[in-house]
Amino acid sequence: MRETRFTSAGYFLTRRCARPEWAHGAPDLLPPTLVTLSPCLVDVVPSLWPSPCAPPLRPDEAALARLGMTSASAGAAEAWATARCDAAPDQWPTPLTTLSTLREFVDRFVAPSADVILVGVALPDDLVAGVLALPGSVASERGHALRMSTPPEPGGEVAGYEVLGDGIDELHSIVCTGGEAALREVLGIALNQHGLIDGLDDARRAAAWASEEGHGEPVAYLPWRVALYPRA
Repeated sequence: MRETRFTSAGYFLTRRCARPEWAHGAPDLLPPTLVTLSPCLVDVVPSLWPSPCAPPLRPDEAALARLGMTSASAGAAEAWATARCDAAPDQWPTPLTTLSTLREFVDRFVAPSADVILVGVALPDDLVAGVLALPGSVASERGHALRMSTPPEPGGEVAGYEVLGDGIDELHSIVCTGGEAALREVLGIALNQHGLIDGLDDARRAAAWASEEGHGEPVAYLPWRVALYPRA
């Protein structure tokens, strides 16, 4: 069988998300905590922040605290991001597209005691061109990373696949619309201990189902591979 190749879609700072109150909630459908990149469910950096246009997009005080940051460290992060993009304009809209840069960001601006995780996201190579053709992908941190055409960094633990609807400026998880119940009932797909789908083939089927009208948000859903990386 031919091995699937992946292109990195960037590296993100986030935290584990408690099972949403509106979710169907049965333990056999969703675990107590989830790994997700949907800003509908959890705080995520970068989500078009930090960048040279960062101040209007800065997370609020509560979100910063959950990520182990303060207003002071956020301001320093914005200055750092602006300086990097001024020195290398090809890094716009955010320099956080490599694992080493994300680790530098965390080391500089995030409290050592913060309960955060570093996540790398990748897309099967055969889906990359379609994402880059979406309107507005030029301003997306994931589109920016995909255009760099680099493979995922080694050293990550693959936690599974998250089916996310790419609205360019935000990602919509299947869980946002309660789709985890239909995944089990209609497709026979169960989520793992991270709230993710174990196999790529099942993730592709789930993405195709979620993209149909009435099954999710009105966006194209895709199977994103999620890997967890150590902080250092």
